[in-house]
This record gives sequence, structure tokens and C-alpha cells, in this order.
Amino acid sequence: MEMEQVSPGVIAFVHPEGRSNCGMIHTAEGVVLVDTTARPVDIKAYLALAGISAANVCLILLTHSHSDHTSGIPLFDCPVLAHRLTRQRIAGRGTARAKLQVPTEVFEKHREMEIGGVRLELTHTGGHTPGSSV
Repeated sequence: MEMEQVSPGVIAFVHPEGRSNCGMIHTAEGVVLVDTTARPVDIKAYLALAGISAANVCLILLTHSHSDHTSGIPLFDCPVLAHRLTRQRIAGRGTARAKLQVPTEVFEKHREMEIGGVRLELTHTGGHTPGSSV
């Protein structure tokens, strides 16, 4: 697994075998995690590589509803934010596992927020899935 510092406080994790990637944004309030990988073992490895624990994560942002981006959610005790359609698709799976991955907060077209002195912008783009966002 590779860890790349994109800019100060922003880290990208790239899985060499092509499994799902994720990102971390360090803030004064904690870490904002972008997606949670396909397997809990992968997100645990990314956290260990970065030297943080699940307790350090203050927010999860989901880029879309596919399980290779949502499977690690049950490891964390924090809000999960995604586009409304992403939430609908995850909730619509109807499985016990999916119930543990449903976002707790949603947005529509665009959302701006500040967490721990870091400004974040989320934009619904559609595309890969109806709820895809950047």
C-alpha cells in the first residue's frame, strides 16, 4: 500500500493491486476520511501506515455508494456524509451489512463546511453512480 502526501495535511492512499483507494485530510478537530475501502483490513492498514487510530477520525466523506468505498464504515464512530442518492442506494440494499454503512448526513448539489480550520467543498457530479461526488 502506498501513502502519498498530496499537500500539507492531505494524504492519498493507493492500493497497488487496484483495490479501492482513500484519502485523509488532517484538521485540528481530527481526520476527515474520504471513502473507507473495500475491506476493513485495508482501511486498518492505511490508518496504521498514517499512525492514527479509528478514534482520530471525526468525519467520513463518501464519493459514491459502491461497497469498495463503504465497507470500512462500521469501524468508525463518527458522522458519515454523502450525497442524498448515495444514501438512498446504500439504504436500498436491504442487507444487515448495508445498514451499518448508511450515511448519517446528506447534501444535495453542493455543500461547504469548515472542520478544524480546514475548508471543505463537496459537489455532486453524478457519473460513475447517480450520487457520485467530489
